[in-house]
Amino acid sequence: EEVSLMHLCQDTEELEIFDTPSLQQVIQYKWDTYGREHHLTGCAMHMFYTLILIIYVKNAYLVENDQQTLYAISIAVGILYPAAYDFLQMIRAGMEYFGDVWNYADILYIYGSIGNMIIQIYLGPFHILSRIMMCIIVLLLITKTFFFLRIFPLLTPIVVMINNVVYDLRIFLFFYMILIILFC
Repeated sequence: EEVSLMHLCQDTEELEIFDTPSLQQVIQYKWDTYGREHHLTGCAMHMFYTLILIIYVKNAYLVENDQQTLYAISIAVGILYPAAYDFLQMIRAGMEYFGDVWNYADILYIYGSIGNMIIQIYLGPFHILSRIMMCIIVLLLITKTFFFLRIFPLLTPIVVMINNVVYDLRIFLFFYMILIILFC
């Protein structure tokens, strides 16, 4: 009763076991039964938030519009599902939740989005703090989008390749970021 196939697979150092047809069938069954619908729901909510953010950016920065408050509140509506999901995950996992680095990125993404909405309402979209927050949120949004694109089998190799390229170029990108900051 205390032995779990998935926990054994998680703890193994033998990567060849994942090439066996039997284990591939179990993994595919678990994905089809439990994982796919759950992640597609998260993906749909993320795309909804992305659409709301695009509409906000268009109306706040490109079109003179007096309804920034309405659009900023819609950003908060778009972040409700990820915030609720992350909060439930935090409660279920307890202190183990803070052991994963990606959870810190999720926390920054969610609370940064909420903070972004507040800053956008009170300081306006053209304040320097609003612009910095928007840049951070957009970077986290792109990262999260790549995470969700891995769900689709045709896009998985491309996402993995892009992640590897960005990781390999991290020193150059850090140097490039320093130059951009210095020239700003």
